[in-house]
Amino acid sequence: MRTRWAELSAARQSEVRKYLENTALGKAIASHANGDLDCAPWLVAVERACRKRSAVSFTDLADYSWRDCHESGMSPQDALAAALQAEGLA
Repeated sequence: MRTRWAELSAARQSEVRKYLENTALGKAIASHANGDLDCAPWLVAVERACRKRSAVSFTDLADYSWRDCHESGMSPQDALAAALQAEGLA
């Protein structure tokens, strides 16, 4: 089950907004989310999982349909596993 933007605490929303607006990677995530505030925190979770698992950013992987994964209700970890498998890295 994915977390909706409205379900995040005000403090967490503020933290995510600052990250998306003030860091290069945050700006890349915001671009991938295409302004979707439900998708952006999900992509932050994908990024964290990717860095933990492979020491690279999800933006370093070939184009993958991250938004489709989000919209279908996949967890960030399952989406990352599918992306890595598609890249032949799993």
